[in-house]
Amino acid sequence: MAALYGLFREKEGFAERANVLVDEHGKVAFVRIYELKQLPPIDEIVGVLLKRG
Repeated sequence: MAALYGLFREKEGFAERANVLVDEHGKVAFVRIYELKQLPPIDEIVGVLLKRG
């Protein structure tokens, strides 16, 4: 999946640290890429989901 969303680092052999939310129609609703050492904040994702209803 990471390669499909352009998040796979071919040279390193692993994906970016990212959150991708896909809506009920299969469209990307949210993408955020983080530093590899950063733990993505869950409250950010919860906020996006709550706004979408």
